[in-house]
Amino acid sequence: MKNSNSILNIPVGKTCTVKEISGDNLLKKRLNSLGIIKNSTITIYKKALFGDPVIIKVNNSTIALRKKIFKNIIIN
Repeated sequence: MKNSNSILNIPVGKTCTVKEISGDNLLKKRLNSLGIIKNSTITIYKKALFGDPVIIKVNNSTIALRKKIFKNIIIN
């Protein structure tokens, strides 16, 4: 069952706000360097055919990340 607060459930073109980031410190630092922090706004730009990777827009940057990374990003 998918988490309803998962970024993977957001359709393309929609915007969401990061509520929390779980995972180890290395992952949190990596996401922080990409601009994905608590209260940042993420827009779903494109999803690959089988859902991996997902391309997002954060702070006027376009970033592609794998689905397993998004499982650690909890949104409002």
